[in-house]
Formats: sequence, structure tokens, C-alpha cells
Amino acid sequence: MKENTFQRAVSEDEARQGYVFVLKDALGFFPVVGRQFEIQQGESVRKIALEARSCQCRGPDKPHAHYFFRWNSLHRGDTVVVKRDPKKAHRYHLQIRSARAQREFCG
Repeated sequence: MKENTFQRAVSEDEARQGYVFVLKDALGFFPVVGRQFEIQQGESVRKIALEARSCQCRGPDKPHAHYFFRWNSLHRGDTVVVKRDPKKAHRYHLQIRSARAQREFCG
């Protein structure tokens, strides 16, 4: 991950449930969990927050958390790109690169 960019391919689960998973090593890119920040996609600006959910998917002896932010209208294979706004603290720009459009373009 570049210092000012977060990028992730959307999984089927993320698309179905309307969220973008954030790996632990990317947490420092975003404000702390629970703190609202602005995210802009095109002309639209929304306030969202990074969330955490307790999980035992590795077994009850290895509890941990999964981190994510909510975002709808995603499709499996889309690439979510988030960049920090260099001019405004706590504002980020979001771009979704459609997997469907890429497949159609590439044949």
C-alpha cells in the first residue's frame, strides 16, 4: 500500500453485505475506529467511520477483530481505491474500478 492510497479488490461477501474490509496493516491509513471522516466519490461527500467487529473465525482461542467501512453498490472483483485529500484533513477520495467494465473492455 502506498502511503497516501488504500486499495482493495472486493470479495463476494463484501459486495453482498455492503462493506470494504480493511486489513490490520492498513489501519493507520484511516482515522481511528469509530471516528467519522469524509469520503468523496465524484460530487457526493459522505461521513463514514471505520468499524470493528469481534470475531472467532480462527477459533475461540484466537479472538480478534475485523475492520471495515460500509459502502453499498459494490460488486465482486471491483477495485476500491481510497486516497487522502492533500488539502483537507480527514477527507478521502474514493474511486471504484468496476470489474465488469474491465472484463467488457478486455473482451
